[in-house]
Amino acid sequence: QRLFAQDARLRSPQYWEMVYTCPPPEKDTYTTDPRIQKVEKEIDVFYKLCPQFKTIHEVGARLPEECIFLFENDLISDSLNMAFDLPEYYKWLNGQSLRPVYERHKKQLQLLQYRNRGERWVLKAPGHLRSLRSLMQVYPDACIIQTHRDPVETIASATSMGMETLSIFHDKLLPEDVGKKALEWIGFCIDQSMDDREQAESNPNSQVRFFDLYYKDIVADPVGTMRDLYDQCGLAWSSSVEQQMNAFLAENHQHKHGKHQYALEQFGLKEEQINERFASYNKRFFKQ
Repeated sequence: QRLFAQDARLRSPQYWEMVYTCPPPEKDTYTTDPRIQKVEKEIDVFYKLCPQFKTIHEVGARLPEECIFLFENDLISDSLNMAFDLPEYYKWLNGQSLRPVYERHKKQLQLLQYRNRGERWVLKAPGHLRSLRSLMQVYPDACIIQTHRDPVETIASATSMGMETLSIFHDKLLPEDVGKKALEWIGFCIDQSMDDREQAESNPNSQVRFFDLYYKDIVADPVGTMRDLYDQCGLAWSSSVEQQMNAFLAENHQHKHGKHQYALEQFGLKEEQINERFASYNKRFFKQ
């Protein structure tokens, strides 16, 4: 998402404008809006409470961010479940149709672009996997880029992130409980996404296009991978876009804020357990 954001023609929501969506940002004051400084102070407090989080996922007021924060304005969001221990809420959330939430998600994007437009929105949130059907109903011409990573690595990374965020609000955490929660959530999202995607791809009237992106490829050759994505999505590639992306990568290399250290075993999980849970997913996308 942050590589796409180097293209001035495209529009990715910045963190500050999703926290304080109204009034909509002005184009002329987009980089100086007083709300930016307010959000920066809030992020400083967050990092004081959770200093290791920057090694996992850097947050910045003016950085492009996951649009899942727009869901929080409806109090219907996986991010709430990842920050607090809310088993009844999680059970309730899994039974909800999220189409109304995506309708309001769209209205918030329309508000944000009212005075500051782009040619195209570039959005990101792993939580979309749980509700692709609702997303496609509201955005019927979307290009969906699904990023694939070895589930063993994904579960370990997500559990480590969960430990960090939950530790802000809980004095006592059992790593194995957090591991179980992450495995359950990601498993649910993957199952839902595979079902929804299969239905969409078998529907001859569907306008939605799916593109598969492998984590290892974008780490090995980020600019080359982006060039391929532009071609697949029907976007015009240019030398200026490539220069901007290279400049961004030079300033934001992997592990810039330290390496994120984690292992399955510390959360009571085993590699065999993960591979068994995601056997269907691995068979389709990793040819195992």
